Amino acid sequence: MEGSFQGHAGMLQDPESQTCIPRRISQGVDDEPMTKSKLMRAANREVRRFANLPIWGKDGVMMWFVRTSWKTFLFYSLYAVGSFVFADQILEVRNNLSITSTPYLATPMQLLAAFLTGMTMSSAMTRFNSALSHLSALQNAVENFRLCLLGSTHDPKFRIASQCFLMWMTILVRKGISFYTADYSHPLQDLLDPLQSRNRNPTGDMSKCVLFKPEVLWSFDGAHFGFITRHFLSATKLAHHESNVEASLDKVISAYEAIQNLLQVHAPTTGPWLNGVTVHAWLLFVPIFGDPASRVTLPFVAIIFQAVLTLAVELNDPWGNDFHDLPLQTVMASMAAPAWTEKDQECIPEVIEWLNRGLTANVWTKDEQGYPIPRKVRRGPRFGQDIHFGEMLSLYEVAGFATWDEFMASARNDLANAKSHDRRMASYVDLVRQHVL
Repeated sequence: MEGSFQGHAGMLQDPESQTCIPRRISQGVDDEPMTKSKLMRAANREVRRFANLPIWGKDGVMMWFVRTSWKTFLFYSLYAVGSFVFADQILEVRNNLSITSTPYLATPMQLLAAFLTGMTMSSAMTRFNSALSHLSALQNAVENFRLCLLGSTHDPKFRIASQCFLMWMTILVRKGISFYTADYSHPLQDLLDPLQSRNRNPTGDMSKCVLFKPEVLWSFDGAHFGFITRHFLSATKLAHHESNVEASLDKVISAYEAIQNLLQVHAPTTGPWLNGVTVHAWLLFVPIFGDPASRVTLPFVAIIFQAVLTLAVELNDPWGNDFHDLPLQTVMASMAAPAWTEKDQECIPEVIEWLNRGLTANVWTKDEQGYPIPRKVRRGPRFGQDIHFGEMLSLYEVAGFATWDEFMASARNDLANAKSHDRRMASYVDLVRQHVL
C-alpha cells in the first residue's frame, strides 16, 4: 500500500492517520480514559474481524466490491455497448481477416488469465496468512515478555525501563514496516502516547527517554534492541530459567525477525502486473470475437476478475489501510502501551532520568531507599548475587563510538544528510523530535 509523507510537522495526506487508534475506538465514552486492556480487546476484535466480515453495510464486503469494481464495470459496459453499435464495422474487420469462428488463441488466453489469477490469489492468501500469524505471534510474545518481566521484580526502575525497551521495539517494528512498504502515513510519535494520556498525566510520559530520540531511532534497529535488552536483563539478574524472562525475549525477537523477513522477501510486482495485462487483453478481445451473449455478460465477468485481482493485491501487501489490511495500528498501539501500577507511575520521571544517565554515560548507580544500585539480589535463584550493571553497555558503545556526544554528532549529521537527499524515512523519523522535546 503506497503511502505519502510530507516533511512539515503533522502534514500527513491521510486524514485517518493522525492517531494510531482507529476512529471507532478513540470515540468511546466521553472523557473515559483509554487503557491498555481496552486497546488489547480492540486489537483482538480487529483480528477476529477477518473471519466474520459483514456482507452489507458501509464497512461490508459488498461496499468494498462496489468501490473496487465500479470503474471497471462502467468501462466494459461502454465497451460492450460500443461493440453492438459498431457491429457492422467489427464484422467487416473479421471478414477481412477471414475469421469465421473464435480464434484458436482466444481459448489459451482465457485459460492463461484464469490460471494466473488463481496462482496470484493463492500466493497472496499464503502471504496474508503468514503476515497475520507473525503479527499475532509478536503481539502475544510481547505481552508474555511484559508479564514475565513485571512479575519478576518489584523494582520500579527495572519495571519502567523494561517497558521503555518494549515501546522502543514497537517503534522500530513500525519503522521497518514503513520503510519496506513505503507507507509513511502513520507517524511514529503516535506510539509514544498510545493511551492518549500525555495531556492528562504529563508525569507518565516516557517519551523523554533517549531511546526515542530521532538520532537513536535512525541509527538502531531490531538487532540492537535484542542485544541491549539481553544485556539489561543480565545486569538486572532477571534472566534466569525460573522466571522464563529470557525464553520469552527469544520469542519476541523470533517474531520480530519473522516479520522483518516477510517484509524483505517479496516477489517482484511483475507477476501481478502481467496477470492484469493478460486478463484485460482477454476481456478486450471478447466483443470482437465473441457472440452477443458474451458481450452482454462482459461487464459482469470483468468486475469479478477485477475484484479478485484487487483482493490479491491487498492480501499480498496487508500492511496499509485497505479493506483487507491487517489491524496494524491497533496492534502496534496495544504493544506499545505500558502496563502501569500506581507506584510505577509515580516513579516514571525519576526512572527515565536514571535510565538516560545509564544509556548515555554508563552511570547506573542509584542511592535510594528500597532498591539502590549497587545491591544484592534479595530473593529467587540469583539470591546474593550483585546487581551493579558492570556488564551493561551504553548506547554509544553499542554503536561503536567513544562518547555519547560523538555518537549524537555522527547520527545527527547522517540524518541531516539523508534529509537533504529527500529520503522519506529520514524526515519520517525526524518528526519524532517535535514530540519528545
